[in-house]
Amino acid sequence: MTGRAELQALLPFPLGSDEWEALRLAYATPERHYHTLGHVLATLVHAAPFLAAGRMGPAAAHALLWHDAVYDVSRHDNEAESARLARPWAARLGLDPGRVSALVEATAKHGALSPDELDELDEETALLLDCDLAVLAAPAPVYDRYEAGVRAEYLRIVPAELYEAGRRAFLEGLAARPRLFLSDELHAAWHDAAVANLRRALAATAAPS
Repeated sequence: MTGRAELQALLPFPLGSDEWEALRLAYATPERHYHTLGHVLATLVHAAPFLAAGRMGPAAAHALLWHDAVYDVSRHDNEAESARLARPWAARLGLDPGRVSALVEATAKHGALSPDELDELDEETALLLDCDLAVLAAPAPVYDRYEAGVRAEYLRIVPAELYEAGRRAFLEGLAARPRLFLSDELHAAWHDAAVANLRRALAATAAPS
């Protein structure tokens, strides 16, 4: 289980005991298999070089902490509610609550940004979104655990047949994109590995009859 010290080692601000407890409780909600504090830790690990270089700031690190604080596959406002939870903690740290909120809510738009939004996307937001999707380019065993975790989260309320059809359509959509990662350097570093994982996952998913 991911602990406070592991997160603190990657954060550019102190993670107080009260905020840690709020995070721990938020991410301890039932039926989480992938969207856990372990995922948060992984995103911060990927973000660490950019935080160290000043290309991502404390607001982005705080947004990563809270971006999946509310996660329920039956809801359509998870990101907005996660942003709402993050704002008062950001203010207590002297961070801009509006910026933190905007970064958290941006994670609702993976793959759904309009051309105009893409043109206006700043580097910090692009890097944050890429770090959130880094699992797509992970080594095969890590990617497979991601697929299994997401499946377990959905099967709590979605019939298996519907989930498999929806997941296949989602994977096909991802695999068809000319680029999966928004920043040029992470696109270059991760795109091929991500496509290989997606194709392998598709091959393992029975096509609809």
